[in-house]
Order: sequence, then structure tokens, then C-alpha cells
Amino acid sequence: MSEARQQQWDALLIKLRGEIAGLDEIERRRLGEQLGRIEDVQARMQRLWDGADGARHCRLCLGRCCHLGHNHMGLPNLLAYLLNDEKPPRPDFSLSCPFQGPRGCAIEASRRPFACVIFICEPIEAALDAPDLAAFYALERELRALYLDFDSRYRGAGLCGILIRGARAGLRPLLEPPDQSSETASGKDAGATEPFEVK
Repeated sequence: MSEARQQQWDALLIKLRGEIAGLDEIERRRLGEQLGRIEDVQARMQRLWDGADGARHCRLCLGRCCHLGHNHMGLPNLLAYLLNDEKPPRPDFSLSCPFQGPRGCAIEASRRPFACVIFICEPIEAALDAPDLAAFYALERELRALYLDFDSRYRGAGLCGILIRGARAGLRPLLEPPDQSSETASGKDAGATEPFEVK
């Protein structure tokens, strides 16, 4: 299973790099601005997490919440690397979270998947004072709106993760608008079930 996921990931990178190369300058700029907004909100959420001594809490539980992160990496997270000609961290699909290494998450906070950024466990939530907790949840709502905007604009986007959306898209382009008759902003795709491949 991990080898099949690795092959799917590698094919997905090739496909997305090709689609990015075909984008016009206006769309590249628009994408860059949207990704910048996402990174800014996520960095502000990380600062609140840091202020609640999040790293210590994660060390104490050994990052148990990260064991559910197999498919969390989304299109915006991956595009943040590819649009800037950067290499994303290499996933290890034999792990429960392919991006969790010996020193914790291999993805910088501003580019982490949506589900990873918005999750705060009870000890961290208790460590936030009322204004910081309110700020965290206000940022979570802002971030959700940004991700849902991506979902409405691109077939490959969605809160369910790029591996899932890539498989559902099949051979159709990931950076084109979704077909509204079969895909919805909730992340469901009733129409595309063919396997993901690159020819």
C-alpha cells in the first residue's frame, strides 16, 4: 500500500508541475496571492500555538494526533512549494503520517495541511487565555474560508487532501474549475472514479 501511495504521489507531482508550467502570469499571481494569505493566517495560528507551549504538549503525547494524517496534504499546501520551484518534503507512506519525522513535522507551520493547523488538543486549548482562544478560532474561520475558496476554484482542491482529490480527478486537470455537476465544495466527487495516472 505504501509503495502504491508513493507512486501516486510522484505521478501527482509530475502532473501538477506540468499544469503549473502552463499557467498564465495572471493566474500564477492570483494563486501566489491566495497562498500568501493562507500562509499568513497559518503563521499567526502557529504563534498562538507556540504561546501555549504547544511543542512541549506534543512531546508529552508523542504527537498522537499526527498518526491520523495520511491524506491531509492539500492542493494549497503542495502548491506553496511547487509554485515557488521548491521541493516539498519527501513523504514516507510507511508511516501513519508521511510527513512526521524524528524531529516532528517535516512541513513548516505556514504550509501544513488545514486539518493539522486547525487542530488543538485539550491541553493546548486550556493553555490559551480567553483572548488568544477567541483569536485562534477567528483565524480558523478565516482559514477555512480561504481553503473553501480554493475548493470552489480548482478540481484538485478540497479539505479531504490532494491524494484523494487527485485520484478522483483521474486524468482531468487539477488546476481547472471543478465540474459543478459532479463535484461540490464539500469535497465530494460523484463522477470521477478512474485511477490517477500520468501518460
